[in-house]
Amino acid sequence: MIVFVSRAVTRVVAFVALPVLAVVAVLVAVAATVGENQSRKLADQSGLTDAWREVGPFLDRTAPSGDTAAVLAAIGAVLLGIVLLIGALAPSREREVPLADGADLRIRRRALRGALQSLTGRVLGTTGAKVRLRPRRRRAGGRLVVQVTRTPRADPDAIRATLDERLGPLAGAFALRTKVRTAVGRSRRARTE
Repeated sequence: MIVFVSRAVTRVVAFVALPVLAVVAVLVAVAATVGENQSRKLADQSGLTDAWREVGPFLDRTAPSGDTAAVLAAIGAVLLGIVLLIGALAPSREREVPLADGADLRIRRRALRGALQSLTGRVLGTTGAKVRLRPRRRRAGGRLVVQVTRTPRADPDAIRATLDERLGPLAGAFALRTKVRTAVGRSRRARTE
């Protein structure tokens, strides 16, 4: 749960920070361009043109021009935005489920769920099955919930027994507690096995 919250916070910060960085880059570029011209106008208006003549060439040689400052600010904002996007959208490490016998073998959660889903297919009287896998975080084990839709005439106990028999070896290898729930399907057009 903490991983999902931190990923969500990272994504929100990235998508909020990117427009803010773009606005800051535009403001810095405008201020750098307008600021140099404004300082010369201010020197002319205040009667400091003699001082500007003496200091102006030195500032022109040492200070970056407005275009250079704007380009540097824009490049910095773009690079920071790219780093934030990579951090927010990079895939996280997928959780792995360890074997129950203590061996150092693990399987990815998505692959195990797919294998369990394939074992639920083609049970007599069912119209569909959905597998939910919730492994423990640190140790082997977890919960396996199979939601099966069935026809009104199908025997729910027979469906549970069939699925327990099929899922038993794989669920037992990973110490998963299996729970099979059956419900009558609503669609008359659903395909029956």
